[in-house]
Amino acid sequence: MRGKYRLDPADVLGVEVRVQPRSIELSGIRDPRDGIQTKFSIYFATSAALVYGRATLRQFDNSYVDDPEIRALMDRTTLIPDTSMDWYRSELRIKTRGGRILVQPVNLRELWSDRRRAESQLSEKFRDLAGMILPADRVSRLGWLTGRLEDVEDLRELTREWAQPPGQA
Repeated sequence: MRGKYRLDPADVLGVEVRVQPRSIELSGIRDPRDGIQTKFSIYFATSAALVYGRATLRQFDNSYVDDPEIRALMDRTTLIPDTSMDWYRSELRIKTRGGRILVQPVNLRELWSDRRRAESQLSEKFRDLAGMILPADRVSRLGWLTGRLEDVEDLRELTREWAQPPGQA
C-alpha cells in the first residue's frame, strides 16, 4: 500500500487489520521482544511492510525489533477479529492525517494462484535469504542452477556448488 498510495508512515493516523479471530490468537503478539516473536506479530509485520514497502525475512531479524518507525506504527495499529474472514483473507484500513481512508483487501489464494507472481516472489525470497550469507555472484549462480533443476543432467554440478562454504568460489 505504501507504493500504491505514495504513503508516508509518518502520515498514518491509524491502521486497522481485519483478520480471522484465530489469526489474532496465533499471531497477535502486541510487543515482540525478539526476531522470533516478530514472526508471530501481525502488528509488527503490517508496520514493517508499511515502513519499508515490504516485509522480507530481513525485517524480522533481531536488529529491526526496536526500529522506532516500526514501533511508532505498531502503536497506531489495531487488530479487529472478523468471523467473515477465512484464513486466506484479511483487510487493511489506513486513516491518514490528510483525511484519506485507504482500504486494501488481501486474498492470499488469489495472490498464490498467479503462477508468474508466485515464481517471481519465490526467486526474490531465495535471493534475499541466500544473500544473507553468500556473495551476489554465488546467489545468482545457485539461483540459476536451482531454477533449471529439471534440465540438469548431472546433479553433482548443483551439489558441488551448494556444498562450497560461504566465502569460497
